[in-house]
Amino acid sequence: MANAFYKVPFPINEPVKEYKPGSPEKAELKKMISKLRNEIWEVPMVIGGEEIRTDNTSDIFPPHELDKKIGVGQPRKVINAKVLIANTSMDTDKIKIYGSNYSG
Repeated sequence: MANAFYKVPFPINEPVKEYKPGSPEKAELKKMISKLRNEIWEVPMVIGGEEIRTDNTSDIFPPHELDKKIGVGQPRKVINAKVLIANTSMDTDKIKIYGSNYSG
């Protein structure tokens, strides 16, 4: 048990914006969305905290607008992988280490 006196600051929330039609915050939001929609983002792989980029990239599209390219990412295919980790709704937390036999 700690023998100390703590003075925790009172939490202060940021202001809640309503984004009403014609409001400055709605205009600012629409301006930022328009700016971001016209940019192409490069998404690197991050392995061990290090960003890795290759010349072999794949285009990135939003799922609701497949004709609008929003970026380029690293390849969709994994070649010569030694360890794959999946965390999806169909294959949760599965690890496959190639060249090994493990049953758990």
